[in-house]
Amino acid sequence: MVHQSVDQRRKLEEMNLEQVADEMASDPTSHNHHAAQAEFARRQAVWQRDAAKATQQSAYYMMWLALGIWVTTGLLALFTFLLWYAPQTPAQ
Repeated sequence: MVHQSVDQRRKLEEMNLEQVADEMASDPTSHNHHAAQAEFARRQAVWQRDAAKATQQSAYYMMWLALGIWVTTGLLALFTFLLWYAPQTPAQ
């Protein structure tokens, strides 16, 4: 029985999402239905893990972009001050 369950899981893992949904639409008391539900839950967990990784990477990039904007704004303020101050110094 266990060997059959492992074979069923591997078969479902190779199916596309539509085929898994078709298996889930079978009789709710059947073994195939429960195996398809387990495969669907596994895929959801994998997708959520991948989405979390992508979100974390995006947040990392946003942090560096915000730091770059902060540095650029500081430099802009410095150069604006220097351009305002330079013409007011006495000429020698």
